[in-house]
This record gives sequence, C-alpha cells and structure tokens, in this order.
Amino acid sequence: MKRVKSILMLLAAMCLLAQCNNPQPAGPDSSEEPSAEPSVEPSAEPSVEPSAEPSVEPSAEPAEPSPDPSSEPALPPFEEVLDFGHFEKDLGEGAVAKGYFCIADVSDPRLVFNAILVPGNATLPSIYSHWAEEGVKPYLLLNAGYFGGSSTVSPVVHNAVVVATGASSEGKYDGYYLVRAAFGMMPDGTFECRWVYPCADDAYGRLYAFPSPLDNDDRTDTYMTSAPTTKTPGAELWEPEEAIGAGPMLLLNGEDVTVEAYHKEVHAIGGRQGYKRHPRSAIGVTADNKVVFLALDGRNAGGSAGATLPEMATYMKELGAVSAINLDGGGSTGMVGPEGDYIDVPYEKRKVSSAFMLSDVDVRRSYIKY
Repeated sequence: MKRVKSILMLLAAMCLLAQCNNPQPAGPDSSEEPSAEPSVEPSAEPSVEPSAEPSVEPSAEPAEPSPDPSSEPALPPFEEVLDFGHFEKDLGEGAVAKGYFCIADVSDPRLVFNAILVPGNATLPSIYSHWAEEGVKPYLLLNAGYFGGSSTVSPVVHNAVVVATGASSEGKYDGYYLVRAAFGMMPDGTFECRWVYPCADDAYGRLYAFPSPLDNDDRTDTYMTSAPTTKTPGAELWEPEEAIGAGPMLLLNGEDVTVEAYHKEVHAIGGRQGYKRHPRSAIGVTADNKVVFLALDGRNAGGSAGATLPEMATYMKELGAVSAINLDGGGSTGMVGPEGDYIDVPYEKRKVSSAFMLSDVDVRRSYIKY
C-alpha cells in the first residue's frame, strides 16, 4: 500500500513538472479545457449592428435607363392615327376608279390640322419641301380650294384669321353672289361643313354660315341680285381656326345633298361637268370626328377613269364620312404623303393656291413665298 502511494505521488510530481515546461496560451481564462476555443463572447465580435451594413434601400438598385427622346419614332404610328389606303371601283366595260385616302384622328396631339394659303401657287411637293425646310414635318397634303391665275377664289382661314375671302371687291364669285361649301376646324377641335359667305357689312371681314346656299339655282337661271349680309335670315358668324372653301357640298349630317348643292352653289354655270368623270378631291368628317381625305385620279392617269360628283359622295360615305365637301379637281387633284411624294397618280401635278396639311406642329405663318 505504501508502495502504491509512492508511485502516485511520483506521477503527480511528473505532471506538475510537465505543465510548468508547457504553459497554456494566454487568454481570458487559461483554465478552459484544451478542446475549448479561445473565449470570445458574441458581444466581443466587431460591433456592427445589422443596420450598420451598407444602407441600400430596394429603390437604390440601379435604375432603368431613361428613354432617349431622340430614339422616339419620328412619325406617329399610322395604324393608330393615320390610316392610309386606296381602293378600286369597277365601273363596267373595263373602266375602274382608283381612289387614295387617309382617315386621320386629328384629336391625337401629334397631329396638327392646317389650312395653307399659297400665294403665287406651288405644287404639293414644293409646299411639302418648303415646310420641311422650316422645321415642320408634314404628314399629308391635299389640294383644296379653287383659284384663277395665281390667286385663290375660295375663302381660306388660317390661325382663326380670314387670310383670303376669294371674292371680288363686289363680293362676287364668277360674277355672282355665291354661298358655297367650306370645311373647317372649330376652336373646340370639331370639324364642320358649312355654306359660307364673307358678308361685307361685317367690319372685320369675317365669314358667315347659312343653312343653305340661299336663292341661287343655275337650273332655272335664278341668281341673287344683292349680297347676303349679317342680317340675312339664318346668318351665323362662323369662326373656325382653320378652313378652306370649295364645293359643292356632298354630304351633310349623313344625307347626300350633292345634286341640289351642285346647282344652288352654281357650279354648273359653265356646263354639267359634275356629272362626268374627272379627277376629283374631297374632304369630310366622320361621326367620331375623324377627317377623311380623298384624292381620286382620272382621265386615265394611273389607269383611273375618275368620278362624277354623286360617285364622290358615295365613296366618301363608304369611307365613313357623314359630312363632306368637294374640292378643286382635274389637274389640281393630288395627295402627298409623309415622304413628300405623291401617293396618287395625278393627271397634271398642277400648282395650287391652297391646301390642307397635317403636320407635327402649328404653322403660324400664312403668306409664304414658295
């Protein structure tokens, strides 16, 4: 038993000597078991609260690049606001009528409706080029009013100003006091077809609208002997923003009035050409205020025989117009599109004195040398 105690005491002394020769690494508590990691309390880790991580709100993620305005289409989407098209009508005996049209939603802010007076006359492509050089983008040009020589004989209103009455100093057209059809855009953006006349007793030279062409009728050689005035029954001040006159009225509020208007507006004084087929142009408005532009070629230009005035009324109605007027025709008929070229096949490509134009901006200048 004593021998065992001696052995145990010897072993204890040997262990103590080993610890002295191999000290434990210094630390907060050197009495830890050898398997224990250095004692580091969680709070002893770098003091970084979760909120101290880089503050990146979800909205601070890289933003989508803003659209470059210069990359936007230069033209409005035609299928939405400019519906260009054409049609062919079989007239029998191998003859066809070829029409080129555009139906425009002018309520779209990218489209501006302009009535253009052209002093000295110019072709439609020349008018297009002039405005393009001025920084305007024309989308469509259609010939409009009548003219003699280099002057309009139809009224033109631009920017709410009557820039031409078309009448003589006595208030006559072709020697008569004629109340004829005009097409205009009103201040509220709606479009109208009205019978109009520049009443001389209006101090400001404004146009007045009437419920009919009044008392002329070339079928009976009946003509007014004095000019209509602001006091004539039915006279109503007509103040469109943009307008051009021509005639005759083709459609009015859904009714075909072509034949009556043709004679009472006195378009047949030089013959009955309205009942023969020729190149013709027309403009009108649909029930939902879209504008219908039509150029119908004739005299075999592009293989088209042309149209009579009653046929033009039918074609305009088929295109959706409820009110429409005839414009100057023959060699004047033509339509130019967004690229500045004729869409139709004009008979003559004649210089004209006025035109309807759709563009991207307001055109504020009227008297321009082309």
